[in-house]
Amino acid sequence: MPAGEPTASVFWGSIGTMPSINPLPGVTMWPAAGTNMMINFVRIEPGAEVPLHAHPHEQGGTVIEGIINMTIEGETRELRTGDVYLAPPHAVHGATAGPDGCLVVDIFSPPREDYIIPAE
Repeated sequence: MPAGEPTASVFWGSIGTMPSINPLPGVTMWPAAGTNMMINFVRIEPGAEVPLHAHPHEQGGTVIEGIINMTIEGETRELRTGDVYLAPPHAVHGATAGPDGCLVVDIFSPPREDYIIPAE
């Protein structure tokens, strides 16, 4: 690593033991942040919605289970297990879970400061 670069701590975890947050009704998140990126497991209950919003972070993700209806810049697609999405910085996007809910993994770069859970 180049001199002067910050070093990130090693992290090991699982959504069964990691602390979670509930930023919206029907939405549970298990975030883990490094220096330059964040991985965030997101469980969205059936029919729950993440309203349209935008942020300066690049966001990519994949569906682990279930169905999510993802809207990015006015285009909506039904995504299923294994499908991938990428929202550029400042893109307006949102999502609604399918009839059985969904579990997705989001990656943010840089990390979303508002999702970081302080160490205990």
